[in-house]
Amino acid sequence: MRKRSTWFALKTIVLALLVLPPLGLFLLWRSPRSKRMKIAVSAVFAVLLIAASAAVVRSSLHEDWLHPRIPASGFDVSRDSRGHYMTKRVLPLERQIFNEVVRQVRALSAETNWTSQRGEGVYSADPETIAVNRVAQRHGLDPEDVAMIYLKVSGSLAPDH
Repeated sequence: MRKRSTWFALKTIVLALLVLPPLGLFLLWRSPRSKRMKIAVSAVFAVLLIAASAAVVRSSLHEDWLHPRIPASGFDVSRDSRGHYMTKRVLPLERQIFNEVVRQVRALSAETNWTSQRGEGVYSADPETIAVNRVAQRHGLDPEDVAMIYLKVSGSLAPDH
């Protein structure tokens, strides 16, 4: 009587399918099992693989691999050595700050006089600077950060030419 190879034992094939799927499929199709059994095991494996992929997509686990993590502060205006923004994606807080600056600029532009009073002195500034300062004060941020966020978001909304 011929001794069966342990390489073609069902436990070995299932383990190989889980750990190294191409090897598992190779062992399955090289085994002396019936063609119906090989097709059934391959179909079950394909269904399980599709279900696992769908579960990863539905649970948004793939987002961590595709997109950088959101910085703890909610915005990232850091730049690389070429002056490009490190995070190309517009983050939710950045979009909110941009929208507030745009609303403020539109409200200030509708006014005829942009002169503001600070203490004893009077200064005149463009509506964008005033809007950036107001939004920065409202959010407790540095005006330079708000200006950088405004530039980043407006640059990402502008069409590339």
